[in-house]
Amino acid sequence: MQNSTLTNAPNFRELFKKLQRLIVEEFKVIPTVGIEQEFYLKFNNVDEELVVNDLSKVFDALQKERGWHQFEGILNFTHDLEKLADKVNAARAQVKQKAEVLGVSANFTAKPFADDYGSALQLNLSLHDKSQANVYSSGTIEDNQFLIHSLGGLMDIALESVYLMCESEEDYERFKIPDFLNPTHLAWGGNNRSAVFRIPESDPRFRRIEFRIPPAEADIDKAIFIMLLGVYHGLKNRLTPPVRIWGNAFDPIYNLVPLPLSFGDAKSVYESGGKIGRHIEELISSHN
Repeated sequence: MQNSTLTNAPNFRELFKKLQRLIVEEFKVIPTVGIEQEFYLKFNNVDEELVVNDLSKVFDALQKERGWHQFEGILNFTHDLEKLADKVNAARAQVKQKAEVLGVSANFTAKPFADDYGSALQLNLSLHDKSQANVYSSGTIEDNQFLIHSLGGLMDIALESVYLMCESEEDYERFKIPDFLNPTHLAWGGNNRSAVFRIPESDPRFRRIEFRIPPAEADIDKAIFIMLLGVYHGLKNRLTPPVRIWGNAFDPIYNLVPLPLSFGDAKSVYESGGKIGRHIEELISSHN
């Protein structure tokens, strides 16, 4: 089916603000999100240390990533999601501006090099109660109902979300090569970077869901919207995800559903599924 709501360009900033209010009101938890923004630099025979020190001021932290001259800028967890979205957009612009002044090339495309790691915009989400305690931290992953229902909702809309996250054909290149710790199939796991949703397990106090589909230049308003929609959808309907995987998601032994590999395929998945579109229509028509 054709989704007329998306064609009419909904305001995803307003939609995610509405979702945030609904989650707080209905489930008494506060969504908190942190960002990992990946990009590449081409130094062009300039002082690398000077450049990195200058660019580090744009983020709360800046660290080297796995790719050759690939970096990851970190924006700390916050429940002020509108401000966070503004900071992501500002950080991208500042990196590009500073890089140009310093004689450096900054590249935010999803897969600039076929033989190196892709770049993503990774969103990390946890839910907190009124005392600011992380409700995802209690028990095991599988026993934590807030966590497992959040995952269930996110997994249920993940394939459709690719259409909103990946708006150019180049964005799909990350999903085609399974050797660079990028998601290729619908799956969730613990410390597993081949999964669409990853739950780092080093310290339960900081347990979170990491969303790994968005490419580096993804629309941050849409990405936050998808993250909150999945959580709301899962909590509202008490959804549960498929069994977690422990190995590489692209291993044929798991027989998992692959992510769409082109914009046309993603559009077909989005339109045939219809879950996100229906939620958008309901949110727009509601008066909350």
